[in-house]
Amino acid sequence: MNSIRFHLKLATANIKKNKRLYIPHIFAEAGLIAMFYIMMTLQKDENLVKVASQLLMIIEMGVAVVVILSFIIVLYTNSFLMKQRKREFGLYNVLGMNKADIGHILFFENFISYIMSSVIGIGIGILLYKLCTSLICKILKIPTILGFYISIKGIIITIGLFFVLFFITYIYNQWQIIRLKPSTLLLSNQMGEKEPKIKWILLLLGLLFLGGGYYLAITIESPLQALEIIFIAIILVIIGTYFLFVAGTIALLKSLKKNKKYYYQPNHMTAVSGLLYRMKQNAVGLSSICILATGVLVMLSTTVSLYAGVEDSVNSLQENDLQISGNILGDVHSGKQIQSEFIELIKKVAKELDIEVTYLDTKNYFEAVYEYENGNLLSMESKNFTGSTEMNSITLMTASEYERLMGIKLNLQKNQVACMPVNDGANNEFKHFYIDNMEFENVYTLEKVPSTRNTFTIFECYFMVVSDETVMNQIIQQYFSDLPAINQGENNIVALDYNGTDSQKTEFEERIKKEATDVISNLSKNNSPDSEIKFNFDSKKELYQNLYQLVGGFLFLGIMLGIVFVFATAIIIYYKQISEGYEDRHRFVIMQKVGMSNREVQKSIRSQIFLVFFLPLIVAIIHLGVAFKPLNCLLQIFFMPNSLLFLICAVISVIIFAVIYGFIYSITAKTLHHTIYSKGSV
Repeated sequence: MNSIRFHLKLATANIKKNKRLYIPHIFAEAGLIAMFYIMMTLQKDENLVKVASQLLMIIEMGVAVVVILSFIIVLYTNSFLMKQRKREFGLYNVLGMNKADIGHILFFENFISYIMSSVIGIGIGILLYKLCTSLICKILKIPTILGFYISIKGIIITIGLFFVLFFITYIYNQWQIIRLKPSTLLLSNQMGEKEPKIKWILLLLGLLFLGGGYYLAITIESPLQALEIIFIAIILVIIGTYFLFVAGTIALLKSLKKNKKYYYQPNHMTAVSGLLYRMKQNAVGLSSICILATGVLVMLSTTVSLYAGVEDSVNSLQENDLQISGNILGDVHSGKQIQSEFIELIKKVAKELDIEVTYLDTKNYFEAVYEYENGNLLSMESKNFTGSTEMNSITLMTASEYERLMGIKLNLQKNQVACMPVNDGANNEFKHFYIDNMEFENVYTLEKVPSTRNTFTIFECYFMVVSDETVMNQIIQQYFSDLPAINQGENNIVALDYNGTDSQKTEFEERIKKEATDVISNLSKNNSPDSEIKFNFDSKKELYQNLYQLVGGFLFLGIMLGIVFVFATAIIIYYKQISEGYEDRHRFVIMQKVGMSNREVQKSIRSQIFLVFFLPLIVAIIHLGVAFKPLNCLLQIFFMPNSLLFLICAVISVIIFAVIYGFIYSITAKTLHHTIYSKGSV
């Protein structure tokens, strides 16, 4: 009992004595605990789930990322603490303590820091949770959730997860102490590194991996291709970044050392030589900072641009307030008949609810997938479609319908079409269009097209105008192999815009949706009881709500993970600077004894920090620049076509992060100065 009390007392004293090391560790762990608790509680909050169900899936991804980062950061800070304390533990061993006693002290130190981190972290998480829910409601544009919610289950899971992490670090620390000799522990802080050699194989592999990742990124042409390749490119870039920082930074420092004009200056000489001898341990930390910085920039730029571009996305997907269409599969004439019924229904309901309909019109077109594109040939052969190519689409419209909607007259012969690619993936180089045994010549390139379901799509898509309805029906008949499916690709849409209060709009759309469904059901019964109904109801209001929930959830996750990534970056930099401060202290004492002034010492410290501190930021910005094209393609999957908006958001994200990074630089530079100059060492 006395030994336990003594070990506990000694552990408490050690934490107080090494508060510059332990306080950041405790608060780092507390911050991660708070973030994990908030994420877990968001998943359990029933009030939030009711109004933002799509948020659950997004938050689950965030929980997984926070767990992984928590393990990395806590193990990193623990590794640093052990490195700085080895000499102290060696002294305990020499003074008579056995390794079991040292293990007990370590256990109490880790356990005390775990308890303090858990209490602080859970407290911060509970206090900030309400702020997070308010932020979510504001981002998603939903009513603010009233009340204060505390998740007991979330607290238990959070404490349990970090207890597992505490136990893993304790076992690792015990193993470290058991395997080392007292003499090794005592001399651990005095063990320097030999000047490293350039690892040419690793440098070459780094260039190959990074070059391969960059090549895949810049050659991506379409959203579907981006989905297939982007993760491979990310893995290659991460591996290449680590390899290049490990081997490339040594090559860079050696080249600076050979540059006599640069190297033979007091501040540069000490900075370059000091970094060169420690670059083996620095490289992993610098590459980690670079990857984290890249993650922050990517998350902020993409999620902010998605959120800012919701209005553009909605307008690209649907230009009218409401679009409804329906037909009975197998009934060739049902689409046009249902259009007439819908128009009468809209007029009736609008009059009953006192809704002003400002626009009411029809759109008639046909959608299909095409088999392949090769040079000047475009072929649509559904009956023989093997699925071996990407699922791309064509929207067909008659010349009379195009003229009615766009006011542009096209004089097309029976065997002629006019075409326009409607997204970046498509091209307009083909001269002939085939569907089975029917051949058409592409004679005119359209400059603009009406809005349709495929006007904005992640697939390669063309808008094509044919001469008349007879040709259109021949294509439809030829495209499908059997009569029951003859008009499954037809779209006979009624589009409208209207004015009214929010409550009127809600009631109006609910009435239209219900009664339009009844119209089709009645027609289906008159046609055949087993007839299959095709009905589409597209509300711009609902589209806004759904997109805001989707991209708003990603924005919130981007903000939260961005905070975690910045937090992790700051912790890694802080401990890296302190570690270098302890190692540089003795070296700068010697340099002063041989004539270096305090001013020259400070200039050398600044040069050393500047050499490595901004390198990860510069590389991260280059990574973001290369990733711009594939990220822009991926944003199209979320119906965000505005590349300029993404570019602006990316630039703003870089500026904001650079300012935060600069602030971290100023704080850690002071930490390094304080560490070197502490206790009159220099």
